[in-house]
Amino acid sequence: MSVRPCCEAAAMWVEANALGSFGTDTLIIGGESAGGNLCAATLLRRRDAFAANKLPLKIPFPWKLANLVYGGAGATPPLIPDP
Repeated sequence: MSVRPCCEAAAMWVEANALGSFGTDTLIIGGESAGGNLCAATLLRRRDAFAANKLPLKIPFPWKLANLVYGGAGATPPLIPDP
């Protein structure tokens, strides 16, 4: 199984278990650099899966926030300046 379907399987588990396990059905996803790419790809795959849902009772899309951060070297100033 490739990485993207593994990420999507994890997202599907969170969707199914968030309310019972974490007490909320409002979901966020995040990652830095390559992790941000995986998050974006996962959200697109979940969006497409929800859009393809032709059931009469549509389930609202649970993902409300994506925090995709670029953390390249030198992208942020150091917290403690060099002496």
